[in-house]
Amino acid sequence: MPDLPEMPRAPAILGPTGEAPLRVGRGGCGGRGLDTVLVVEDDPVLGALVVRVLREDGYPVAQARHGAEALRLARQEHPACVLLDLHLPDMDGAAFVAAFRAAGGAAGAVPIVLCTGLDARAAARETERLGAVGFLTKPYDLDALTALVGRFAGRTYSPGTS
Repeated sequence: MPDLPEMPRAPAILGPTGEAPLRVGRGGCGGRGLDTVLVVEDDPVLGALVVRVLREDGYPVAQARHGAEALRLARQEHPACVLLDLHLPDMDGAAFVAAFRAAGGAAGAVPIVLCTGLDARAAARETERLGAVGFLTKPYDLDALTALVGRFAGRTYSPGTS
């Protein structure tokens, strides 16, 4: 694996959507008993960095570079949360969210975090429009990334809690 660049720190805006408290993921799988995080990122360097950071924190990670691959992995892995790049080679974020939610069952309750190069206002609008729980701006603030994932993977998600 190539050496991964250090990512500069950038602000990230995180916000719940007001959903009812729920429990997602399989629980107790890998790492420190944490749930799987699905990372959907088509940039191989950025995707590898996110995966490395999450694995170093003890999270089991499933990774996809295309929307169709991510949907297949989601059916297999039952992720506790999804980190979703808005612009994928085969579909945009809205198409992925619609297909993912259409799968029914627990997929309707899985928190989705948008990962985007959009400015904060545009990202906030997309977050609300797609029913995501929050967003991270690129380049990622790695502390914000791990804090956000910690809210959703491996424990009960309740809006408004940190």
